Amino acid sequence: MFYVTPAGGSSVSGDPISLLRGAPNRETAERFLQFVLSEAGQKLWNYQPGTPGGPRRFALRRLPSRRDFYPSDDPEFAVRHDEHRQYCVDRIGNPDVNPYALAARFTYRPRWTARHFTVHRQLIRAMCLDSGEELKAAWQAILRNGGPEANAADKARLKATGCEVFEDDSPNPNTRLDALLREFGNRKFTNILIEGGGRLAGAFFELGEIDEIHAFIAPKLVSGTGTTSPLAGAGIPNMEEALQLETVECRSLGGDTYITGRIAGGKEGRTN
Repeated sequence: MFYVTPAGGSSVSGDPISLLRGAPNRETAERFLQFVLSEAGQKLWNYQPGTPGGPRRFALRRLPSRRDFYPSDDPEFAVRHDEHRQYCVDRIGNPDVNPYALAARFTYRPRWTARHFTVHRQLIRAMCLDSGEELKAAWQAILRNGGPEANAADKARLKATGCEVFEDDSPNPNTRLDALLREFGNRKFTNILIEGGGRLAGAFFELGEIDEIHAFIAPKLVSGTGTTSPLAGAGIPNMEEALQLETVECRSLGGDTYITGRIAGGKEGRTN
């Protein structure tokens, strides 16, 4: 089973920015909202890095919401659009990108979808939020007891709940992983999120199938030759063969350091 977006039958909502009632620093928050909606703030959303008024290093790739960024019959807006489009990352003059043009062609029928939103919220909360810690504990218990292969009864229970379990008889974990990726390709999957330990991440690393890294570094030191590595597997013989990250961003998050970046050179950068 997989999801297909119906042609002309889906909608995309904008990313909201909210001011919480009773939150501190209200004046600063209001000034931030005003800046985001200003012309200068909207340039940061979609201008190319290094362009006048654009971001310094990285493109944010978010469509602007201001009307004067898009084509218009209004002469003043038309002039502003011509000034903006030469610097924007996205083709804001394309009717299939322009949200105002798309809105004119789209009819939203609340009775088809509105009543289902509450159901969706409750399902996501029940499946992912309320049971998040239990799901992690269950998976750790499965791994401690030999993994899914050694727990046929647990696998049967997963299938009974509606989960799809991919099975491959190859004794080589990398061969099984390669078969899984081919299955994803057959289903037209273009992006997957890998969330696991060093063994899983290392397997993808050795297959050359990692495009983007999201890492959390805790301010803790461990030692010992048997210390778990974030990337298991054969590794690399010397630092000259290490993969380089580009478009790297670092920030503090809840006491940890969050680092994200893409493999430099794309597919070629991962091929020996």
